[in-house]
Amino acid sequence: IARAFGKTERHIHQRLRLAALPVEVLDLLAIGKIGLSTVEALCLSQDPVKQVSLAEIAAARNLSADQIRREISGASIQATDRRAIFLSIAAYEAAGGTVTHDLFTADAFLQDEALLDKLFIEKLKAKTDRIREDEGWAWAELSLDRWVSYAAHSSMIRIWPEPGQLPEADESELDALQETDDLSETDAARLQELEARAEGFYTDEQRSIAGVFCFVDHRGQLTVERAFQKRTTGS
Repeated sequence: IARAFGKTERHIHQRLRLAALPVEVLDLLAIGKIGLSTVEALCLSQDPVKQVSLAEIAAARNLSADQIRREISGASIQATDRRAIFLSIAAYEAAGGTVTHDLFTADAFLQDEALLDKLFIEKLKAKTDRIREDEGWAWAELSLDRWVSYAAHSSMIRIWPEPGQLPEADESELDALQETDDLSETDAARLQELEARAEGFYTDEQRSIAGVFCFVDHRGQLTVERAFQKRTTGS
């Protein structure tokens, strides 16, 4: 159909979704009680009864398309949530999670927050364990927040790396990565590697007595705070 009319598949899906709306919704559109943007927002729901109800409310109260979308999405999680970014939509769907896509915007919504949390924690734990093993730390702990609280390490001794110096090419690459907002997982890992090298290096002796904290920041990127030594009793 798309090729026959010279339109994209997305355009055809949009028009089919609009045509499938209840007649009561289309009637409100025809007489100008609601606008096209409101009708497009109603397509986010698959429930005809809810679509009609919201269309009537929108007509009576002059609700915006954004208000309609918020009402429909409810407790679902946006795909821009840091947990979803870190995990990836593909991994969430592979585990049986359902995603609702808005045909008229770039938005997508994850419907099962419990599943998202479970998968998020599992991946973060696996990454934390991998960092401890690969880098040779005595321990590694994770934080489910977007940061590590001061209370988590306030009683520890901060361990600083030995001074380091990057080659000119690596410094240029580091500058470019730091100026990029939307990094891939590979680029994010490379950024952390370069930042760690620029900050200096930890000796094997330091790694044998110290540890790190791992968390996912507001951008959905894995972040590692190095390094802390736990105080022994009486020290």
